[in-house]
Amino acid sequence: MVDVDEKLLKLYLYMQHNDFSRDAVSDFLEISSRQLSRLMNKWSEDGFILFNSGLGRGNATQIDFLKNIEAEFINHLIRNLEDYDVQQLQSIMALDMSVNSKRILRLCIEEVLYSRRDFSVEQFNFIDYLYRIPERIHPLEPLDVALVTVLSNVGERLYNVKGNEVTKTLVIFDEWIGNDLIIHLQRDIHFSNGDLLFAYNVVQVLTDLIEAKADLPGLNDVLSVEVVDTFKLKISMRKKSDLIKYILSQDFATIYKVKANKILFTGPYFVHSLKPDILMLKLNPYYTTKIPDITDVWLINDLNQYQDFVQRKDLKEEHTRIRYSMDFLTINPNCHMTLEERKRLARIILGEEQPEVFIDKLRMLAIKGSRYTVSKVIETLNACVKSFEYIEVTIEDYIAKPLESFDVDVVMMNEALPMHQKYFNLLLSEKFSTWIKHYKESEYLQYIYQHKSIDYWRYAEHNYEQFLIQNGLIVILDYYGKKVLTMDSFKDYEVTDFGVVKYDSIISVEEEK
Repeated sequence: MVDVDEKLLKLYLYMQHNDFSRDAVSDFLEISSRQLSRLMNKWSEDGFILFNSGLGRGNATQIDFLKNIEAEFINHLIRNLEDYDVQQLQSIMALDMSVNSKRILRLCIEEVLYSRRDFSVEQFNFIDYLYRIPERIHPLEPLDVALVTVLSNVGERLYNVKGNEVTKTLVIFDEWIGNDLIIHLQRDIHFSNGDLLFAYNVVQVLTDLIEAKADLPGLNDVLSVEVVDTFKLKISMRKKSDLIKYILSQDFATIYKVKANKILFTGPYFVHSLKPDILMLKLNPYYTTKIPDITDVWLINDLNQYQDFVQRKDLKEEHTRIRYSMDFLTINPNCHMTLEERKRLARIILGEEQPEVFIDKLRMLAIKGSRYTVSKVIETLNACVKSFEYIEVTIEDYIAKPLESFDVDVVMMNEALPMHQKYFNLLLSEKFSTWIKHYKESEYLQYIYQHKSIDYWRYAEHNYEQFLIQNGLIVILDYYGKKVLTMDSFKDYEVTDFGVVKYDSIISVEEEK
């Protein structure tokens, strides 16, 4: 990445009010004409300007700026602010920049001068196991626990949900004015390259999100998203609904920016390296909320290597009491089974009736490696079906392909979910909603979330679960907590509603020797 230098900024500001004259610009920049020519060639090669040399009588040199040089320089300055002394900063403040740029610059100068970051912290490495290493870390990729684990630790969202409470994360203040949600952003949030988070970054993310998921409840009521001020944006809705805040707390609404083909986030860690079998997270040096005890996180998909690490470090796996995931079967309502056959099959799987053959044929889909988990279900289905076919696919194929492409009657699913809103979240997912979303009961659950207060959600979830069970559309097999790798020095840690460990929340207290 090539940074904007101060001379290019001065040229940009000069050209806002003057025509180009080689002698005048050279004098203004206090350099020779030859030096100016070399700089202009360099700036052109770096992709900042386009120019013709204006050779011949009466042909003036034309300069086109390909980027907002002022904004680029401000971000450069933010990243390198501690390399500047007060006199240099004062001279930059004296330039004829916009009011917004000077306001941002003052905020950043105060932040660094009065609260300089000290990152001379002791290195503390941590290893965790992921069943797959995501190829691309982007919130609009198909989400699974592996990708959500990374996004939850490198990224942040405008809002956060814990239980039934929606709280602000990147938002310092919000208010409804009619059907418009006005959002004021925190002013000291940095991407992992040092760039400040501005309203236009958020607007770009939300615009792309709405384009990708326009049918989602909450997002389907958005009319427009626009920048109001440097740290202020407006979401215009068809009607006021706080569901939009809940939707913007989801992992697919993680805030990011793309710069030089790199995806940057604002969370406590950044992706330092990404390989097929290992992903390394390092501390984001511009994360201002707090300095985590864990500085480096290694995420690996080699279970033997993970278990070896656990044994060597004398670690232990702690199981949370709170349930974060659910094993269940989803039954295709359009398969050849009747309603009564689906309900009977569910009762047999749950051990409420004895198995006997009453179904001609059935195809069941599961992710490779699930056979041990569903062995009892497979045994039961073999006892009930004349022609039973068990189909295994890789996790990558399962995530990438639409459910209908597998042509099956039953799917074994394991989903990490916030248990307070599990069915609403399942309807947000493509796999579950494929067979279920067209029911009026599914539409009604989404209507409750969209038009009723959070107090109604629990009862709506209960009623919807009863509908699914009574219509033989779901068989709930079990609920699970989260296995967390700990050591004696770990005194506290946080697990999200989706069962993801927040590595920056781990508090490690070494015993005095």
